[in-house]
Amino acid sequence: MYHHYQLQQIFPGSSAAGRETPSTALISDRDIGNANIGESFSSAHSIDNNSSPSASISPVQWAATSGDRWNAKAPPAFARLRSFTDSSFSSVTLPPMGAYEAEDDALPAEDDALPASGPNRPLPTPAAICPVEASSSATFVIRRHSSRSTTPRHSGGTEAYADQTEVDDELSQFVPMQAARAHWMQLHKQNMQLVVLQRMFLRLLHRHAPFRALWPFARCFDTTKQKLDELLASAAFRHFCAAYQTSFTLIMDNVDDEPSLCQILQELGANHFFYDANETHFKMMREEFLLSLDECVVGTNEQMNNELEQDWDQLWAKMESNLAFGLAVQRHNYLAHCVTGKEMATVRSQWQILLEAKCRIDSLGASVREGGIQTFTDGLNRIGLGIETKKEVERQFAVAVNDLLWAMAQAIEFWEPGTGFLRLCAEIDSRCGGAFDVIRTSSSALLRTAFIAGFSAELVAVVGESEASATVLHSWTKVYRVAEQAIIADGMDTERKWKI
Repeated sequence: MYHHYQLQQIFPGSSAAGRETPSTALISDRDIGNANIGESFSSAHSIDNNSSPSASISPVQWAATSGDRWNAKAPPAFARLRSFTDSSFSSVTLPPMGAYEAEDDALPAEDDALPASGPNRPLPTPAAICPVEASSSATFVIRRHSSRSTTPRHSGGTEAYADQTEVDDELSQFVPMQAARAHWMQLHKQNMQLVVLQRMFLRLLHRHAPFRALWPFARCFDTTKQKLDELLASAAFRHFCAAYQTSFTLIMDNVDDEPSLCQILQELGANHFFYDANETHFKMMREEFLLSLDECVVGTNEQMNNELEQDWDQLWAKMESNLAFGLAVQRHNYLAHCVTGKEMATVRSQWQILLEAKCRIDSLGASVREGGIQTFTDGLNRIGLGIETKKEVERQFAVAVNDLLWAMAQAIEFWEPGTGFLRLCAEIDSRCGGAFDVIRTSSSALLRTAFIAGFSAELVAVVGESEASATVLHSWTKVYRVAEQAIIADGMDTERKWKI
């Protein structure tokens, strides 16, 4: 069953009763309070509990020296998504500040790496998705020599290593994903970064037609050479790729800074929620980027090898996991806070009027289908997503409309002032698989436009144009988006269950 969860941020000294307030902020290790960071420098007690943790002390050491503020076994930064129906917790552990500070930490097994999913499943920690093999040549080893060496020196000042016993005096620190960053820097020197990203987006548009509805420059894209040349020459497309190049470079600049990297990725994932992205899109981008990169560098000095491919794959695994987590958190916050009580009162009143006028929800669905089918068909034709027959298009749209209306009815019924629509996910429980399939194969943006077109026309016909103002229609659009996102989250969770 898909459970709905409340995001919690655990603070030092918080009680069980104090952990019931949902947090709307993305959690990262840089955001965790360290109450008395300056106690060793000043005897005054700090009022600000949000100062940054010290970089010179590991989280476990800090916890051990901070009395009962923290449990020494727990990292100082983690967020939990708590079930409203279960007493158990499903934890989503964010990257700890000292994930790689401890020199004797065991590296995780590769079997622990799991794909990201909706907010109800624990996501892999960055350590779990970045396995490091000691034998891999893609792993960089930084050796720090002791300042005091008992090794005899020659007169020239060089040390004489008689045997391998001095290796025990060296400290090895594994830094994964450095090969991928070095490769990205080399691509910049060869002016190939933008070429790789352009090829990735062209592959996405060519192989995954629903992406064409997401970006304005691609809404009339097809696979002909003329359209391809027009797209490559488009200023909007080039600017779009340049923006992604900048973001990718920012990610690379923070590869060796675990907290900053994860915070950046989670914020990017949260922002993509408002552009109709979902977790499967990140997986598609990962696949197409690696294929595009391999195609662009073949036959050059930057050609890929097995070790470099593995390092790139580790980086994208970390990116995919954190992007999906940020998107899931933003989805959670949207379900909890997108509609106010005043808006909900208006929506519930008009919903009752609609049901009384149509007698049954099935009759309302028929009216919505009649008013929106043409918009849906035109949208599919515009992005070049050909469906065999008109009858099949009508069947898919009918299935989606029926599931969405049922989900909207549940959302209106179970909305609560404190938690919003968070109960909706548990109520869906794999009952809207048809709508999820249509959303995934045809684009959520197209389906939303068609549904709102049919629904708004019916609303105006029943309650009158004066009552169906732009503000009211905007509230109904948010209720639709709530139903849509709950269906997507439930579908992602169901897919993951089958994979497990």
